[in-house]
Amino acid sequence: MKKQLVLSVYTAEAPFVFEKKVKPFMLERSIAELDTKYRHIIPYVAILCRNKIAVYKRSGNEKRLVDLYSVGFGGHIDEEDVVYKNGYAYNSKILEEEFGYREEISLETTVISCMRRELMEEVGLDSTKYPAERLSNIIFNSSAVDSVHLGIPFVIRIPNFEEVSTSNEVKRILWRTRQDVEKLKLESWSVDVLRQLKERNIF
Repeated sequence: MKKQLVLSVYTAEAPFVFEKKVKPFMLERSIAELDTKYRHIIPYVAILCRNKIAVYKRSGNEKRLVDLYSVGFGGHIDEEDVVYKNGYAYNSKILEEEFGYREEISLETTVISCMRRELMEEVGLDSTKYPAERLSNIIFNSSAVDSVHLGIPFVIRIPNFEEVSTSNEVKRILWRTRQDVEKLKLESWSVDVLRQLKERNIF
């Protein structure tokens, strides 16, 4: 069976992603989920419409987040998302001593590629029609989940609620005002995104 690879960085380099030259690489997910020496990168997108934000309740594969509410849509960056600086997409040259790839990956283009794919898969949103504003990276250590992930949060504004729909991954979408969403039991990344949106006078 082919091993799943996810885009990752060394934990020591995580605070400098997008600020300094950090070279991401593909890492076996089985390692990335447990080894705190690495952080795998997750685009995490908040969707706003008028004065409300899209919210859903966690279920599915990530058992450590089940039953928490989230304002972030997104997921792991897989091989199909990766774009290299030479303009080519994924290739199969593996450097096993790194558990992944060390070619020059175009990080920003790759993150956007994954973000677009995940939004289409999870909520049927063609996000190419709307600008995505990047927020500050999320780097937490408060839980086993947080300690192996690096969140790259974005916010997208859409004009109509009907632009998004449910899927096998997101079975129900709630639209909530800020006052209402703060009453929910939210995962830590969502709390941070709401804080950032408030500080920037976005939501």
